[in-house]
Amino acid sequence: MKLNEYFQIIKDILKLPKVIISFKNCCEECREKYLETYNYFTKPHRLKIFKNKSIGVALINLNEYKNFEEYYKSINGKNSAAYYSRKAIRRGYKFIEIDRNDYINDIYMK
Repeated sequence: MKLNEYFQIIKDILKLPKVIISFKNCCEECREKYLETYNYFTKPHRLKIFKNKSIGVALINLNEYKNFEEYYKSINGKNSAAYYSRKAIRRGYKFIEIDRNDYINDIYMK
């Protein structure tokens, strides 16, 4: 890559939308429960110039959908979650609704 291409990448990164996730107002019990996850998300990035998980994360604004079915219908194509969930169901897997807060460390640390 040429130097000007690197500068363009840096400019593009700086233009990305920012989302702030804070653990500061979290109760002590939650802070202890999710300490491993918190430490993972706040540790230094391997490149040392960024914080871990500060660039290139994917977030879904669930407020844009009335319910799960509406979200599910909005994703399609062979590489979509809908395609793979149908494939999993055919293989005998089950999907249930969970409280993600009960599984934070399992979700992010595996």
